[in-house]
Amino acid sequence: MTTHDLKVWPEFFGPLQEGSKLFELRKDDRQFAEGDWLKLREWCPANIMAGTPAGYTGQRCLRQIAYLLRSDDVNTGDDENPYPITEGFVILGLAPPVTVLGCRLQGKRLFVEGVDPKDGEQLTAYLTELHEFVERTKAEVMKAKRNDACKDAGSKA
Repeated sequence: MTTHDLKVWPEFFGPLQEGSKLFELRKDDRQFAEGDWLKLREWCPANIMAGTPAGYTGQRCLRQIAYLLRSDDVNTGDDENPYPITEGFVILGLAPPVTVLGCRLQGKRLFVEGVDPKDGEQLTAYLTELHEFVERTKAEVMKAKRNDACKDAGSKA
């Protein structure tokens, strides 16, 4: 299984995150496969009129590919083909997102409530992603504190 890091524009990100959009149309340039994970990150394009640069918003979600439909699968070459997909593109069918009703920490064990056991793999991937995010954030906070301490020490000297 592979994890693909993908940009998603805001108008598509919300429905993907909440689970109402269960598909994604993409250029077939990443060797997508059933069971692969999509790390979807909200991306805002530059808005020249508003003066905002392009960039990630910080919103992310993790979805798993459950089904693939490639142009080769439906383009039969005849004029009667009712479901053409542009060559080089793929429709990714996505598994519904995991819904967590609650969780609690008891000692060093995390108990998650309201998760269907068949969603365990998706939940594990989500928690791994969450853990990595927390660790990155802690490292950034520590770095900022060190920089602030150095600035304070330099200003007192």
